[in-house]
Parts: sequence; C-alpha cells; structure tokens
Amino acid sequence: MKYIATIRGVREIGIEGAAAPEPWEAVLSPLGLEPALTDGRVGVLLNTLSARWMGIRFREAIIAVDVFAQRDGERVRAVYLDLAFQSLRLFALAERRRFRTPFVHAGIETSVDPGRGFAVDVGGSLIYSAQRSADPRVGEREDQEWEVPIYFSSPRGAGVGMRDMFYAWVSRNAEILPFDSAVDGFGLGGGDAFAALNRLRASGFEPLRWRVCADSMHGRSGSEREGVG
Repeated sequence: MKYIATIRGVREIGIEGAAAPEPWEAVLSPLGLEPALTDGRVGVLLNTLSARWMGIRFREAIIAVDVFAQRDGERVRAVYLDLAFQSLRLFALAERRRFRTPFVHAGIETSVDPGRGFAVDVGGSLIYSAQRSADPRVGEREDQEWEVPIYFSSPRGAGVGMRDMFYAWVSRNAEILPFDSAVDGFGLGGGDAFAALNRLRASGFEPLRWRVCADSMHGRSGSEREGVG
C-alpha cells in the first residue's frame, strides 16, 4: 500500500467503548457496511492525537465505529469514520476538498498525562470531553499494528452505488487502562449541530477503556471511490 503521509512521534489518547448499533444503521446500510457486534453492541472509538507534519504541529479527533464491509464478495473488518475534527482550519479545508473526508475545524485539547485527557469544541461549544484520573494507575502494554480500510460519508456524496474510503496504518505500543466511572470522567456536549454527535448520544455510548500512547506511527493513503459490495 502506498501512503501519502507517514508520521512518527504521534501522541494519542482515546476511549474505546460500546454502543447500541441502531443509530448508525441508516448511514451504514447504503454504503454496504454493517456494525461489527459483540454481545449486541458495536465498538465505538473516540480518539485524539497530537502530531507534527512537515514541521507543522496539529491535533485531530475522531468518532469512529467498528464495521464489516463487503469487498469483492468477502466480508472484511473495517472502520466507519463518522466525524473528524482538525485543529488547523487549512488542514480541515484540505481534508474536505482534496480527500472528501468529513473534517470540521475545532478547538482540540489532548494530553497523554495522568489527570488530563481530551476535549473538543466547535465555535466555543463543547462537543465532548474526557478526563483520566490523576491516580498513578499502570495499565497493560499492548503492541498494536494494523492496516484497515476507513469508510466515510463524503460531504459531497459519492453517488448511487458508490462509497468513499482510504486506508490507514498504525503501529504503537499502547497502554490500556479500564475506564473507571468512579474516578474518570466523560461527557457529551449539548446541541444538535452534528448528526454524528446525535447518533453517539442516542446509542447509549459506554466508555470501557483508555488507550494511551506517547509515540506511535500513523500512515494513510489518499481517498478512493469504489462500488458498494
């Protein structure tokens, strides 16, 4: 796979959780995607990162859903990128216009340190936030490396029977800690400006674990358009 960008030294923190799949079924079905279920719940990831590309520091945040995709007659694991946020207005614009991805310019705070976490706001309105306990908990270390197709709904539309996607590659040694609602915090902002946030709210999203890494590598391809199924 040819990647248009590979970035080292990425600092990232995210929450992996479980949710009811129904809020996403209407957007996934036309793309030939279905929720990847465990005990009737679908995996949802809220991830934030801080990185540097060509000397320019930026931050990103995503809402992503675990799915299955039909590709060339096979059922493969994939990810649906429901919404993404970018701290730099120019980068967000480039994502939308060049790659057709659902990026929005936003204020993003993110830290891998204990007692910190992440927060996303658009126009001063909170989208979501999470805070780790300051307790010096030590999580399990987990080597992770994967390449996966990322599907998304283009703001301009892909056309009947078509869908947009790109490939993402990640390599990291992540620290995994259980989310403890007694000492950790998570909250969704108000308002209904983003359909993705409404889906997350309606799904009864339950945070399950933190995933933290202070030095990961990320790569991505350009966007492609393919037939559904």
